[in-house]
Amino acid sequence: MACEPNPYVSAAYSRWVAAWNPVPYRANSNKWPINIFDPVETVSSITDQNGKATVNIASTVMAYQKGESITLSGMSSAYYNGVFQITKVISTTSLVIRLAYNGTATGSIQKYYQNYNAVANVYTGFPAGHALHGLYPGKDIALAGTEYVSPDTSGNVIIDVAPYLRRWLSPIENDFCGDLARRSASGFDAPNFSGFCPFYIELAESYDIPNGDSIITYTSPFLPDYTDNGVTINYQYGVLSAKQFGQINGRSMGDYVCEVQAPQILAKWLTMFERPVYWSGYPFDLSIINGEVDIYLNGNTLYDVTTRNSLIRISLDDFPGTIPQNFYIRSDVAPAGEALSETITVEQRTDCGPDSIYLQWLNPLGGWDNWLFTGEPDKAVEITAKPEIRRDIYQSDRYFQNGITQDDVYAVDAYTRRTVRSQFLSDSELEAVRYVLISPKVYHIYTENETGCDIRRYRTVLIDPGTFTYKAAGNDLNTITFSFRYTDPIIVQGQ
Repeated sequence: MACEPNPYVSAAYSRWVAAWNPVPYRANSNKWPINIFDPVETVSSITDQNGKATVNIASTVMAYQKGESITLSGMSSAYYNGVFQITKVISTTSLVIRLAYNGTATGSIQKYYQNYNAVANVYTGFPAGHALHGLYPGKDIALAGTEYVSPDTSGNVIIDVAPYLRRWLSPIENDFCGDLARRSASGFDAPNFSGFCPFYIELAESYDIPNGDSIITYTSPFLPDYTDNGVTINYQYGVLSAKQFGQINGRSMGDYVCEVQAPQILAKWLTMFERPVYWSGYPFDLSIINGEVDIYLNGNTLYDVTTRNSLIRISLDDFPGTIPQNFYIRSDVAPAGEALSETITVEQRTDCGPDSIYLQWLNPLGGWDNWLFTGEPDKAVEITAKPEIRRDIYQSDRYFQNGITQDDVYAVDAYTRRTVRSQFLSDSELEAVRYVLISPKVYHIYTENETGCDIRRYRTVLIDPGTFTYKAAGNDLNTITFSFRYTDPIIVQGQ
C-alpha cells in the first residue's frame, strides 16, 4: 500500500495545503476487497470430512493455516461460492472449511483477509532539522493520532488528516510570545509558528491472523510517506487557511509559496487587500509562505528570512523608505533582482481621531489583515444572560405556613459593546474589510500607559454579524458599520 505521488510545488499541487479544507491522502490496497497480492489457485474437488466440506487444491504455493479465511469463487456449484474459515489443515493441499458438505465441485481458491483495514499514523509538529524544532514546548513532531480506514469496493483508501492539523493550529496572536520579531543585527526572521503545521503519515495494514486456537489482529510494519528517493520523509504543511469552493487550484496553497521554479510562479501575499494600508503608529505586517530557500524583502539584506518551510509574518512598522512603497520577495540564490513573489503596494495613512479603533483579524488565507475605524464609535453595555431570579422568604410564622416573599435578581452577565464605523473605502477595501465578520480571531489593538510605559494590548472581540451594514456608493465613498463586544465580562457582584 502506498500513497499517490505528490508533486513538489506548483500552482495546482503543493506540499502546502489549506487545513480548513479536506486534506486527503489517497492509497490503494492490493489485498482487500480485491486480492491481487496472492495467487488464485485451482480447486480440483470438494470431499466429505465427517459432514464438513474439504477443499482439495490441485497444487499450491501458499501455506494455509487453521483459522485463516479463504475465498471460493467460480465454483461449479454456487453453494460453495463465498468466504469461509479454515477449521483444519489436513495437508498443504487439503483444507477443511466451516461449511457442510453438499457434493463435489471445482473452481478457484484464494486467501481472504478478514477484518482488513488500512492503518495510518498521523504525525504533526516541527521535525528535526527545521529551524523551529526544539524552540516551542509541545510543538515538535509527535504522533497526533491513528486512523483505521476500510477500503472502498475498488480498494481505494482516503485518509483525511485535516482534523489533526486543526487541533495543532491556533489563531492566537504570536506577538504575545514575542514571536513577531522586528529587524535586528542578525537579520529578520518572524515565523508564525502557530499558523502552519508540518505533518506526514505512515501507513500499515491490519487484519485477522490465527494464533494457536485464537484469532488476533495483526498490524504490518508502518511505512512512512517517502519522497521519490525512498529515504526522505515527505513532509507536508497545513496552513490556518480555508479556500473557498470555485477558487483556482482547490485546497492547494501553491500560489502562495516562495520557491525558485521553472517556470517561475510569483507567490501571492496572504492578504485580502489589493493595496494594504499601514496606519501610522499601529502594528502592521504582511504574511507569505517561504519554501526551501533563504529570502529577502525587496533585496534588503537587513530583512533576510532564513527559516525555510515556514509561514512568515513580516513586520513593516520600521521598514526604511517612504510609503507608499512596493514590496516583493527575492531569493539569495536567484539572479540579482529576480522576484519570487508578486509586488504589493502598501499605502500609509494617519489616524485622524482620538477615538479610532484598530482591529486586526485572521483572514481566510491564514494571514492577518487590519483596518483603523476612524468614525465616532458608540459604547454600550450588553447583557448576554437572562437575569436569574430567586424567591426569598424574609418574614414568616413559626412553622413557615404563611409568610411574605420577595423576588431578587442576584446575577447578570454583562459585556462592553462598541459600534465602529469607517467611510471613504474603495470597492476593494470594502470587500477586504468584510472578511472581519467571518474571522475566527479578531483583536482590538491599543496602547495603554502603565507607570510611564506604553503597553500594547491585544483584546479579543466578538463581531455581531447581524449589525453589519454597508453602503456601496462607489468612487471611494463606501461606508461600513458593525458592532462587537469584548470577551472579558464586566465583573458584577451577586446579591
